[in-house]
Amino acid sequence: ISTPDHRSMAYPIFSLDGASIYFIPGPQERAVEIYQMPSAGGPATQITRGGGFTPLESLDGKWLCYSRYQTHGLWCAPIAGGAERQILNTVLQGSWTIGPGGIYYFEVSREPDTPKVVKFYNFETCQSTRIGTVAPTVLRNDSGRTTSVSHDGRWLLYTDSVNREAVLML
Repeated sequence: ISTPDHRSMAYPIFSLDGASIYFIPGPQERAVEIYQMPSAGGPATQITRGGGFTPLESLDGKWLCYSRYQTHGLWCAPIAGGAERQILNTVLQGSWTIGPGGIYYFEVSREPDTPKVVKFYNFETCQSTRIGTVAPTVLRNDSGRTTSVSHDGRWLLYTDSVNREAVLML
């Protein structure tokens, strides 16, 4: 698969039906948009208009959710077409994932050394509920997507940067 209109493809994901690929064009040093193209090849179509980064499709195939480059918040756009909208404003890029019925995410805190609150945003009710807390060291790095949830919604997998010290010796 190549994209003659773009130098590269980053954060590519398949649609749930496998018929499409969502991606952002590189380079990634600035705000970019999310595109969709047939997985068998063909022209890419721009999906977002206000910027998009790290896309994920909802498990029911109705929404494409994404963050924006170096911006707090989470946006969703209807895959069938329609206006994109911000659904969460206290989310960092990479600190969320889609699971059954909604989005699991870590709420941004102004206090970096306090436990991180884990929440679940329900697509049907458009409400967030607190489901737990994790160690303060979670989300200390900026290594892209750091969160995943099991398909039954029972387990949350996340990156915890416990030790980031290094010793340089000559």
